[in-house]
Amino acid sequence: MDTLVEHISIFYQNVRGLRTKTQTLTCNLLNSDFDILCLTETWLNPNILTSEISNNKYSIFRRDRCTTASKKADGGGVLVALDNTLTASVRLDWQSQAEDL
Repeated sequence: MDTLVEHISIFYQNVRGLRTKTQTLTCNLLNSDFDILCLTETWLNPNILTSEISNNKYSIFRRDRCTTASKKADGGGVLVALDNTLTASVRLDWQSQAEDL
C-alpha cells in the first residue's frame, strides 16, 4: 500500500569529480539528513564500485559517462542516492546511452 510522504528533502550538487573524494562522500552520506541526493559530474567509471561510495542508509543509482559512446574521456556522470525508507525502482525501458537516470 502506498503512503503519502509529508515532505521530502532533496540535495543537489555538481561535485566535479568523486574519484578522489569517495571517503569524504561516504562520510557525508552517513551524516546527511536529506531524503534524496542528486550529484552531477561525478566523473566515476566502472573501476570505482558503488560499494566504495555507499552505506546502508542510501540506495545508490548511478550512470557513468560511457567512454565508447562519447568523445570525452573524463567528466560526466550522475548519481542519485535515495534514503532506504523510500521505495524506488529502475525503469530499464527508460534507459539510454546518455548519462541519465
